[in-house]
Amino acid sequence: MSERRILGSWNVCIHGGMRAAALHLLLVVAAVRPFSPTDPVRLDVDPPVAPHAGRPWFQRDATRNVTALLGRSAYLSCRVCALGNRTLSWVRLRDVHLLTVGESTYTSDERFRARHSPRSHDWTLQVKFVQHRDAGMYACQISTSPPASYPVHLTVIGE
Repeated sequence: MSERRILGSWNVCIHGGMRAAALHLLLVVAAVRPFSPTDPVRLDVDPPVAPHAGRPWFQRDATRNVTALLGRSAYLSCRVCALGNRTLSWVRLRDVHLLTVGESTYTSDERFRARHSPRSHDWTLQVKFVQHRDAGMYACQISTSPPASYPVHLTVIGE
């Protein structure tokens, strides 16, 4: 599959304009309020969880809280239906860092990797050799307007 097809509407931004697209994505994420383990996991608006006017939506069966052992791999997942020609990204909310777009990695930290099988609704962010600093909120985000996000909280345990 070509890069153009994988990245959908983001393909215009790859050649020099990726910063503008990433900034738009990050500005939307920046409005997210801080996470508290006692609060239910949510962003300002609940993610779409049912078909609506041909827009992509998240299936609720994906885990929103992931616990990983220090030094092992963590797998954060979201399940998206009707993605169509839109793109899915993973963002770390602590520092509003764009990690992946589609199956491409946009961070210099090689421990992060997007995983997706063709014709599957499952999108997974793999974090290898997880560290305590990796703990916190991440968002699986769809390139709709406005972007739709599915938050996932990562807890790291161990010495």
